Amino acid sequence: MSRARAVPLLLLLFFLLAAGCAPLSPPGADEPDIYREKPITPARYFRYLRYKRSLGPPLPGAPEVPVVKQSILSNTCGVSVIKSVGDYFKTPWDKKEIAKAVLGTHPQGTSVSSIVEWFESKGYSRVVLHSRDYSIASLMDELKSGCLVVALIYSFRDGYGPNHFVVVTMCDGERVNVVDSRIGAYSEPASFFMSRSVLVLGTWIAVRR
Repeated sequence: MSRARAVPLLLLLFFLLAAGCAPLSPPGADEPDIYREKPITPARYFRYLRYKRSLGPPLPGAPEVPVVKQSILSNTCGVSVIKSVGDYFKTPWDKKEIAKAVLGTHPQGTSVSSIVEWFESKGYSRVVLHSRDYSIASLMDELKSGCLVVALIYSFRDGYGPNHFVVVTMCDGERVNVVDSRIGAYSEPASFFMSRSVLVLGTWIAVRR
């Protein structure tokens, strides 16, 4: 296969794998308009691949939150983050039970509000949906208080690419520790994480049992 033909096929495969991971446009009727994305170009795609190769190992001392993998071509990243958080806090819910409650609450996957409702219904002592206070300092405050943070991020920098739910487990001010159902556990520069965060109402959820 020629290189010219391989590039479009690689792009298509990536979109198939990633597009179902989290809500995409259009948003559901009960959701804020936070899922709008900008077009992905081949150049941005290859920058993402370079970024992926540059991911660092998990931060020393980071909480050992289980990685719950989502199946190929699925839209279950929302289910996976709930399962990861539940397993860490010793509330090991069944994935089928989670999926029945939250999957399909947004046209392309799981809604932010359904994740909040899940943890509230399970009696978690702290479930905070952050809005208008997006900073490394506030993220660190939540993590230091014993919370995990469910974050909605873009797969690419600066608002490009499919949206994706991940679990943030630690931040030392310079790097953010992430548990990702697609990639696994890793750390990345805090500035890069902030550039990928969907910084609109309802995209950081701090939870603690």
